[in-house]
Amino acid sequence: TSPRCSPSHGCALSSTHSCVDSRPTCVASRATPRSSFVHLFASMTFFSLTAVGSMESPRDVVDVFEPLRETLTLRCLVTLMERGEDAAEALSLPRDDRLAVIGRKAFLDGTLGSRTARMIAPYADDPGNRGMLIERAADGTLESWAQETAAMGLSPAMHAIGDEAVAMALDVAARVGPGCRPRIEHAEVIADEDYKRLDGVILSVQPRHRAEDALYLARALGAERLARVGAYRRCLDHGARLAFGSDWPVVTLDPLVGIQAAVTGRSADGTPFHPEQAITVPVAFAASTAGAAAALGLEGGGVLREGSPGDLVLLDDDPFTHDWTVRTPSIILTLSGGTVVHASDDSLLPPDLRRGAHA
Repeated sequence: TSPRCSPSHGCALSSTHSCVDSRPTCVASRATPRSSFVHLFASMTFFSLTAVGSMESPRDVVDVFEPLRETLTLRCLVTLMERGEDAAEALSLPRDDRLAVIGRKAFLDGTLGSRTARMIAPYADDPGNRGMLIERAADGTLESWAQETAAMGLSPAMHAIGDEAVAMALDVAARVGPGCRPRIEHAEVIADEDYKRLDGVILSVQPRHRAEDALYLARALGAERLARVGAYRRCLDHGARLAFGSDWPVVTLDPLVGIQAAVTGRSADGTPFHPEQAITVPVAFAASTAGAAAALGLEGGGVLREGSPGDLVLLDDDPFTHDWTVRTPSIILTLSGGTVVHASDDSLLPPDLRRGAHA
């Protein structure tokens, strides 16, 4: 992150790039007018997003994303969720700075709330249940799928939440190597013995999930495993590469809310939740900008320097001195590629930076 701060004009930051492990088309699907989809992306710029990593079906990429390529207001880096669907047409689409298919996704397990995330030991409140392995993790094809994905020049993204599923994803990531940017989505619980394997591994994680899960997981996991839920500082200490995202629409897509959860170490109701795992504001911003951009293969993204995309967010306060326990900073301005795509009030800006003007 490269801040440029001014006491009178807030703080300008390289803009947030979010690995969003969800599907915008669950709101704006093929049956929805494309104007609604455009409105959705406009709301994303309101929340300071200039690039988004999205999980999509191949058909939605072809029918919804591709026709809007020239009018997209932010960069869309798509990871395909095929699940038996023919992806040939989606994979044949050109890649440019507006829209590109960059990966494929596999699911290894379920979720903690439903007690379907695959755990090494049974759930504390459901003896005998360790969750489940699903799809490629269940049928033994996960590694061959990842190798095939890498050979296609794409990144394998593996949904793994429970500690046994995360261990399996780590095995596969090690075998395919870092060159194809394999990433583990969520990685909510990691076994003690697996932290030493995190060096250089991309963890696409969602800090707001940590805050919300803290409200109910004690009963499901017990005290020892609860301490390993979203242990970001411990992950960083072992060399993991954090890429922050939201998992919208499960939770808000506002990246500042995620940063708030990561730096305060509190649950959604404000109660301290293993605050020793909270991270610093600069590190959280790096995970939300450069870290997320790198995970998506967006070269030069998430930083302010010569040759970078020219994305910038102006906040109403210096985030490095701001009291995040009280509120998140407010967004004044979002620039994408040097063009204003959101301003809270155009009258606050000089004419050359008003909406639609190119900086």
